[in-house]
Amino acid sequence: MQCRAKCYNRRRARPRRRKLRKAGHRLWEIALFERARKEWLDALSPVHILALCFVAAIVVGTVALWLPFSTREPIRLVDALFTATSAVCVTGLIVVDTGARFTGFGQGVILCLIQLGGLGIMATSTVVLVALGQRASMRNLAMLRGEYTVSGIGSAKRLLLTVGVFTVVAETAGAVVLANRFMHDMPAGRAVWFGIFHSISSFCNAGFSLFSDSFVRYRGDLTINCVVPFLIVFGGIGFPALIDLCHKFLARLGGVRLALSLHARIVFTATAVLIVVGTVMFLVLEGPSMHGTSFSERLAASWFQSVTTRTAGFNTLDFGAVSEPTLLMSIVLMIVGGSPGSTAGGIKTTTFVVILLVVFARLRGHERVEIGKRSIPAAVVMKALVVALLGVALIGVATFLLLMTDGANVAAGEGHGSFISLLFEVVSAFGTVGLSVLDTASTGALTWMGKLVIICVMYLGRLGPLVLAQMVLSADRPLRYRYPEEHLLVG
Repeated sequence: MQCRAKCYNRRRARPRRRKLRKAGHRLWEIALFERARKEWLDALSPVHILALCFVAAIVVGTVALWLPFSTREPIRLVDALFTATSAVCVTGLIVVDTGARFTGFGQGVILCLIQLGGLGIMATSTVVLVALGQRASMRNLAMLRGEYTVSGIGSAKRLLLTVGVFTVVAETAGAVVLANRFMHDMPAGRAVWFGIFHSISSFCNAGFSLFSDSFVRYRGDLTINCVVPFLIVFGGIGFPALIDLCHKFLARLGGVRLALSLHARIVFTATAVLIVVGTVMFLVLEGPSMHGTSFSERLAASWFQSVTTRTAGFNTLDFGAVSEPTLLMSIVLMIVGGSPGSTAGGIKTTTFVVILLVVFARLRGHERVEIGKRSIPAAVVMKALVVALLGVALIGVATFLLLMTDGANVAAGEGHGSFISLLFEVVSAFGTVGLSVLDTASTGALTWMGKLVIICVMYLGRLGPLVLAQMVLSADRPLRYRYPEEHLLVG
């Protein structure tokens, strides 16, 4: 009997031991997985993590926009992917009408993606953590240094708080003014939503509009032509320059004279010059085509397009009907884009200024690049040249691919030549601008292969300058050897 009891107890204990062994194996597998995941994340640089975060946001946005209750009519997966990428990369290129095809939920998803991508994913998530009373991780703050070009964790924290406060104040003020203006044309609830949407889209330099014709119907409206461009300029100047300006203003109130940094002076000067030159050029090139309108309306339209062409993508002119010299000028403005540490795209104003300074210095026979009684470090000059050249190379390759996939379609259906039209489309995607000269719901005239090319350009255009700058910075290691020099014939 005792033997039988022992055997019975052993048989009962076997399943328990098996369960314990299985549980132990599961815990061991989970521990190994967590260790591998941690090692993989530690091996990634902040730039790679930012790039993956943008990909994750695009994937989530694509799924959300593809849901049946996000659209009034079903859309294709490539169109949902295109819209999500355009929103996260704050580009504004569309393949379906945002106001007509998407429901309130879908428009809300687009707005969230715009806000997330405009301020930067790491900055947005860290702002949320701080607002909830939690501490931001050192890794997140380290990523902000690359995203907003600040030095040190302490400056990243201060910049983070300032970015959050300034964003809320600017977008709220813009939403109130725009909603009050839209109440004259639509019900109050709809006007409030339109005001919020266009205020965030303007400040983040996204260019998404709930109007089918963007702001063409408001070409001569004083409120629209003042509020929207000023929101775009504030969002495109860059938070470091704005913070420097605020510090100077506060110091002046305290009786202390504080000079602006060289970065801020270059940013404000370049922004003002580009806006003025663009306004004059638009007025000269497209003023005669706006027949039947007053000079003030033509001036307002030229000012509006000069501001939005560099990064925002709103329009009060029909770009499908403008002349090719205007398109070429717009391409130059879109390549330059906004300023570092902002919601804008392009190679950035400081990069453009540094390249011009290099040319002027060499023409005068100077070895050093100087401006404002300061010398620009050689590393900064090299970084600007690399960013600009790789940006131009990306534009060239993408234009070549679009000519192969969509050259015949565009040549058959557009008023402009296929080359200038597709080049304009690629530069608009690279500079995260959102302007288009194509018909059929803007970029919707492209084939699915052409849309994939534009999707890649939008993604690389949003991350490109940041990634390239970080790559150059991380590769700046002193070499322990030097080859003998030999002169080459150039030029």
